[in-house]
Amino acid sequence: MKPERSTIQIKLADNVMQRPLPNEIVALIVHHVDYPECEPRLNDDRQMAEQRELYTFTLVNKQFYAIANPLLWQEPVVGLDSTFLQRLLDCLTATTNQQPLGHHIKKLHLHNTTCTDHQLLLLMTHIPHLETLLIENKRYPDNNDASSVLTPLPSPPLISNVSLQFLPRCCSQLTVLEIHSIHLLEPTARAIGQHCHHLRQLTLHLNAVPWQPLFSALTHCPLALLSITSYERATVTLTETMAMDMLTNFPGLTSFKMNSFDPSGLLMTLAHTTLTTFPSPWPHLKKLDLTRYVTLGENNLALIRFIKTHPHLEYIRLGHAVLTDRSLDAMAMSLPDLHELHLLRVKGISADGVRQLIRHCLGLKVVCLAKCDSIVLGDLLPGGSSAFFFTLKETTLAMIR
Repeated sequence: MKPERSTIQIKLADNVMQRPLPNEIVALIVHHVDYPECEPRLNDDRQMAEQRELYTFTLVNKQFYAIANPLLWQEPVVGLDSTFLQRLLDCLTATTNQQPLGHHIKKLHLHNTTCTDHQLLLLMTHIPHLETLLIENKRYPDNNDASSVLTPLPSPPLISNVSLQFLPRCCSQLTVLEIHSIHLLEPTARAIGQHCHHLRQLTLHLNAVPWQPLFSALTHCPLALLSITSYERATVTLTETMAMDMLTNFPGLTSFKMNSFDPSGLLMTLAHTTLTTFPSPWPHLKKLDLTRYVTLGENNLALIRFIKTHPHLEYIRLGHAVLTDRSLDAMAMSLPDLHELHLLRVKGISADGVRQLIRHCLGLKVVCLAKCDSIVLGDLLPGGSSAFFFTLKETTLAMIR
């Protein structure tokens, strides 16, 4: 192969023929190139080394350029360069009338340290096909420690509703949205619900009480994943209205995580009391994560009913809860696909109950217990240590069985 001309030599008898390299092969080369020098990924974001590799492909020839350039622009790597956003905006503005490069952009990870509300307002007009957006707002509280010898750094301005409320109209193809420390106000929430009809994953890291009808406003978003967490230790009171909005507005939900509202057990109670008049909430749920699970009622009847009506659950994580061995029995009997269970500071369960769960739930591959009613590893495994925080994987689970 001769890369400079994207041709291959085909030798037939004594004749050597030049043939253009098919676009399909070029695409495979670009898509499946190995990145041995890339740093390990901490998330799904593209790394700078990958970006450099793609840029190198665009320099090979016109054929490689035509295939690699859209991929290069698909996920710009903003990094920590405070000048990158302005240079990106200048480039997008300069090419708008010729080749709208912004139309290739599908994914962005923005920080308030490198992007302002004003820049985001300008940027969103160039990226109508954006599908994944992650916005992180960072402060520097550690630098304000009185014991620090360093000069305190002023926190950068936060990306806010000033720009975010206009994003859904400009980027209606969003499928994944993750935002940190933005207090969603009514105009932003309504805009997301009105325009983002392809939104499948919504992750909110809250630092303030959200607008109460938030989940009602998102009823037209076909969410499969909903994650609501908080940076603050103080939790938000979960009202019955908000809980009902969560349960009834997202029938396609497969993954649910919440640690910022109490009592989260209200979800189970309402699901239990409404099952007689409505279809089971979240019938396709596979992942349930309630880090601050507070039970309501006696004997975990609501939770047991929820488990029995959600047979597709594969992953459960409950924290700061009062359960019973009956809850574990329900998991063993009703969840044939359960393969991962995490219990954090759970009271009311016994080592025997955990052992029976492991023996009857043969699909379990991971069981993690942390400070659960004084249960230690030695209670489950002969010769085990007195560790109260431990993870059991397949080999150890097989020994217990």
